[in-house]
Amino acid sequence: MAPAPAVAPIGPAIIYLYYVHTMSSRGSKPKAVCDGTQVGELENGRFIKLTAAAGEHTIKVGQTVTGTFTAGAEHYVRVAMWPYPAH
Repeated sequence: MAPAPAVAPIGPAIIYLYYVHTMSSRGSKPKAVCDGTQVGELENGRFIKLTAAAGEHTIKVGQTVTGTFTAGAEHYVRVAMWPYPAH
C-alpha cells in the first residue's frame, strides 16, 4: 500500500502583532500597518490578531518587518516604536 500524499496546509496565516511593554512608550498607540493598510492601533503590552493570506507580508509599527507566513500556522511578531529588534 502506497503512503498517502502529504496534504498542504489550508486556510489563512494567523499573525499576532504584540507591542512590548516599556515605560517610555506608555500612553502611545502606534498604528499597525500590514501591506500598506492600517489594521489597528497597538497599546502598550497589547496585541492585534491578523488573518492574512499565506505568503510574504510587510508589517510596520514604528519599524518595518517583512516575513513569509505559512497557511494554517500561527506567527508572532514582536514590535516596538524605538530601536529594538523585531522578531
